[in-house]
Amino acid sequence: MTKLGFAQGEIDAVVISHLHGDHAGGLQPVLGENRRITIYLPGSFPEPFKEMVKKQGARMVTVQGPVKICADLFSTGELGTTPREQALVIRTGRGLVIVTGCAHPGIERVVRTAALKRSS
Repeated sequence: MTKLGFAQGEIDAVVISHLHGDHAGGLQPVLGENRRITIYLPGSFPEPFKEMVKKQGARMVTVQGPVKICADLFSTGELGTTPREQALVIRTGRGLVIVTGCAHPGIERVVRTAALKRSS
């Protein structure tokens, strides 16, 4: 983030796709710099991870079904089985932009879910 010119204090929200270390492992240092952040994480995350977020003082939103994050930005909700994963969907004037972690549930399922929820 430093190399890209972003200060951790500028972050309002983090959406974590799933519990693999390369997707969730950097959260604790971010929380050490910015506790005013909102973390959107799958409800299936283990309690010790959720407790770490709470202990750091961040606001946590556990996601199970689709969740509106802000105007034109929403989560698909948890999809798949192991690991359960959420994707981020951005509604633009030219259609949807879908940001996935690893797409463990299958990219077709992620896209179908996003398309079904686009008008919500």
